[in-house]
Amino acid sequence: MSPSHRLLQALSDAHALRSEGRSLATCLQPLLTQTRQALGCRWLVVAELVPSELGDITWRQVAGPGDPGRGVHLHAEAVSAVLGGEVLRHDGPAVQLCAGQPATTMGQVVPLWVDGEPRGALVAGDVDGAELREPVRWAWSIVSSWLDDAQEARDAGQVVELQRLNDELRRRVGELARLDREHKLLADFASFLGACHGVSDAHEVLQRFLPALFEGSSGAYFARAGTLLEQEVGWGRGAGSAVHGVDDCWALRRGEPHVVHGAADLSCPHCLAAVQGRGFCVPVVSREGPVGLIHVEVPAQGEADRSVLRMLGAVADRLGACLTNLKLRDRLQQESIRDPLTGLFNRRYMVETLERELARARRAAESVAVVMMDVDHFKRLNDQYGHDVGDDVLQAVATELGRGVRSEDVVCRYGGEEFVAILPGATLALATQRAEELRLRLHSMAVRARDGSTPEVTMSAGVAVADRGSTPEIVLRAADRALLRAKQEGRDQVCVSAAPQLPSATWEQAPSAGALRAIAQ
Repeated sequence: MSPSHRLLQALSDAHALRSEGRSLATCLQPLLTQTRQALGCRWLVVAELVPSELGDITWRQVAGPGDPGRGVHLHAEAVSAVLGGEVLRHDGPAVQLCAGQPATTMGQVVPLWVDGEPRGALVAGDVDGAELREPVRWAWSIVSSWLDDAQEARDAGQVVELQRLNDELRRRVGELARLDREHKLLADFASFLGACHGVSDAHEVLQRFLPALFEGSSGAYFARAGTLLEQEVGWGRGAGSAVHGVDDCWALRRGEPHVVHGAADLSCPHCLAAVQGRGFCVPVVSREGPVGLIHVEVPAQGEADRSVLRMLGAVADRLGACLTNLKLRDRLQQESIRDPLTGLFNRRYMVETLERELARARRAAESVAVVMMDVDHFKRLNDQYGHDVGDDVLQAVATELGRGVRSEDVVCRYGGEEFVAILPGATLALATQRAEELRLRLHSMAVRARDGSTPEVTMSAGVAVADRGSTPEIVLRAADRALLRAKQEGRDQVCVSAAPQLPSATWEQAPSAGALRAIAQ
């Protein structure tokens, strides 16, 4: 077979490989082999011109020794010949026509053009002096169009890849936007929780933020009350009220979040009928243990389940901390205004309340009555029966006083065995009647001593009604004088004070209540 026939056969083989979708380097290999034989060269490289937006001239190896696709550098004379459409025949000192290949004293560079534009170059090294024959030139003129096709294919692939990267970028930007929105909502949620004054405030915050944090969801929040779960918040299909047992929830039983994957999965009775999508139960825990439960149902999301669980965990943690702080704050507040022995309000709270009630009464033109009470012969009772029995008596008296007044009345321990009741809106007659009823309640009270005996407990009381210009000091002093008279006249009775003696100044000029708080010290 003649060299021309072998070259045509190689070109045919290259076409067959190309029709099979093989790589350009694989397709060109048969033709590359026959060309090397025809030229008698030591090495042969096919390089394509890579377009650049910056106008730089760069080259990529398509076939030949080395890795296809790598960038190569051509000698300046070779580049000029290709761009000018001329064949370069080098015969002289050794030069490196193509980076990565041996230097040669005899080489040829053949431009590969398509539609009047340079597309690549055929670079041969250590040629034995043979001229580039017409069949070889013709064969490579056909192959040069493949470089254009390969570039278009790469361009198309780059377009697809760029589209994929763009879609991925948009997805990530959307994810970042979602995370940013959730973080802002979570920060606002925590800020509002921190400003809550009570549990009801926290429930209002939950009702506002849970539907926003979990868009398209339904759910509820259940507060623990002993062995029961009472629904306090609901949205979507979870709106309403319900009561369940603590043991009805798998999450509370196991002490960890529980996920329900559809209606056929293991669900809790508090779930919203048949679960549609995913159901999440997350316990809310404070320092004292589980205090509630958040249940959320969202459409089936697969990989997004972790995101929902993470957000629910963050919500539950912040809510648990809020409820712990509210309980601690309430406990500290109660300790600051309550008497530890009797549980009644203390002297400090009594003074503040009396100031407030007197101011309200002046605005509404109403009256305020004060009843000051003292347990008779309490020191003798302490000496005879001991301080433990004395404490029992004070606790029992406090219980009877609390039961014997209206819900709007305020009963306080003034100090020692003395008590004060503030009766807003009560007239002198009504306050006197109330004091008498309280005195009689103590007659039926029984406190058993350690020896089995029942000490007799009686009480004396003084009643005073505030005038328009009365201050806490004035009305308490008037009630105290009435109490003193009740003791002087034989104890176990109620005495009424005359109208409180006002200072010579008008009530607008009277000393401020803050200046008179010394009575509480």
